[in-house]
Amino acid sequence: MPRLTVICLGIQGSANLGAIARVMMNFGLEQLHLVQPACRVDAEARQRACHALPILENAEWHDDLDRLIPRLHDLVGTTGKPDITRHGPLLAPPELAEILAGLPEEREIGVLLGPEDTGLGHEQLKKCRWLVSIPTSPAYPSLNIAQAAGILFYELYRHRKAARPSPLPDREPPAAVGDREQFFVQLQEALLDAGFLHRQDPERIMYVLRHILNRAGLNRRELKILRGVVRQLRWALRQTGGEFRK
Repeated sequence: MPRLTVICLGIQGSANLGAIARVMMNFGLEQLHLVQPACRVDAEARQRACHALPILENAEWHDDLDRLIPRLHDLVGTTGKPDITRHGPLLAPPELAEILAGLPEEREIGVLLGPEDTGLGHEQLKKCRWLVSIPTSPAYPSLNIAQAAGILFYELYRHRKAARPSPLPDREPPAAVGDREQFFVQLQEALLDAGFLHRQDPERIMYVLRHILNRAGLNRRELKILRGVVRQLRWALRQTGGEFRK
């Protein structure tokens, strides 16, 4: 099982913050990152955290998710919106836990939790290699963020305890999520120049390309080759003396 770090984006309410720290400690998670939090570590947060206060005190604060991404190999996105399909299939917590249990221990995976009222947006979800959602009754599908976190963390903990030995890592390290994001930006620009993508809605096809390449599990060498292909494509387009953007 890889190393897991919890990332709360725009978390609302000191009580929720303390409760998440508490369930993290329940299930053996220690590293917490807070991105643009809408609350503070106040007396209520400390009271809810109880014995998990060290997790709150050692949490790292960030103004921008993109500054944290380069430190991670992959991201898991959480969502309570079952209609989200353009970002890829939704996994149930046990399915996600089984996938992660087979990854090498040196991998650093971020579990991204969004604001309780709106959840994660498209810009965050498209950066995630896996998406997880908790099945609930249609009669009342809403879950408190700490409840949802507890269910997910339990499954991750259960599979970590029963995980088979991690396979030997590839000779080439896996491509990190930050490097993949830079490549996707370059790829989109090249495909716009080539006229393959429409300027009005380039993301429609880019989502599909993201899914294909993320499923491939690219290592650093493979990603470096693909970036070289994109650079050569853009160079060749410049030799034509113009662009072909639609």
